Amino acid sequence: MPTPYELRHRLQAVSVNVDQTEADAIRRGSVVIDAGIRDDTISGAIEDDPVIDATDDAPTGSQSWNVADLQLDESVGGIREEIERRSRLLGPAYPFHLRSERLVYAPSTSGCYEFCLATCQAQSITKKPFVKLPRGFERLCAKLVERYMGVGATSVHVGWPRDGSVGRNFKTAMKQIERLPYEWVWQPESGKPEDPAQTCVKDEGVDFVVVKRVLDDRAGWIYLLGQCACGDDWNTKWRELDETRLRKWFRTQAPVPFMRAFATPYLLADEVMREATDQAGVVFDRARLTILAERHLSADEVVEVSENLRPISGLVLAA
Repeated sequence: MPTPYELRHRLQAVSVNVDQTEADAIRRGSVVIDAGIRDDTISGAIEDDPVIDATDDAPTGSQSWNVADLQLDESVGGIREEIERRSRLLGPAYPFHLRSERLVYAPSTSGCYEFCLATCQAQSITKKPFVKLPRGFERLCAKLVERYMGVGATSVHVGWPRDGSVGRNFKTAMKQIERLPYEWVWQPESGKPEDPAQTCVKDEGVDFVVVKRVLDDRAGWIYLLGQCACGDDWNTKWRELDETRLRKWFRTQAPVPFMRAFATPYLLADEVMREATDQAGVVFDRARLTILAERHLSADEVVEVSENLRPISGLVLAA
């Protein structure tokens, strides 16, 4: 029997089908859970692990429909299992209910889950107006991870493109966390420009920084540096936030080694989460971000988040 590790890619692929089912449920209010795969099965698009090998004795005619039915049953079963897993992970924060064979949409309070789902379903995240999705995601993560870090934590979004108030150049942005003489002291190594232009350095893989003050103003504050990945190549980005890229610009970083974080709007299978954590640090996927938004923001913050996110989600999930 294959181990969960060996099945991780298949389970993550099922997650893609469930995302499509959830998106359809949002647009329609509810949807039969096999709606997103039935046409693929009939047309022969589902090819993973066929029930009967392609040999001279392979079924023909009506028998091939039996194979298709078996494939459909297997695929629907996988979708149901993933929906149930998501429901267990998120509890009341999961904005869907499974009723018999239908997935019913129950809008979340914050709109965070729907926003992350929309980001994963967008036809593009690099063209207008869809660029609002990854840009909004980075800023949302900064605030949610700040809340996760607790009392004394503050955050700043430094990913490119940045808000004017943070600073257009990398130096100006990262100066926000400099603490002379202790931590993140800006001093480029020999041969590097003192203030590199945007065409030279954008963000060195850092999309947001969360700083947690430790009791007083002496050395030893905690820094969490986060990398966000919204594209469908998100699983190739786990090592992009590399300490060596930052050493080029700072004489010292911090006495306490900084924490690495990775955020993605995708919802990770359990073994994929373990693998990502090994390589990327603390991982915040759709489930964890939603829990933070639904359970750990104040009522006023939830309203603000919802008002900001729902119009952007509508670019993708509108009926």
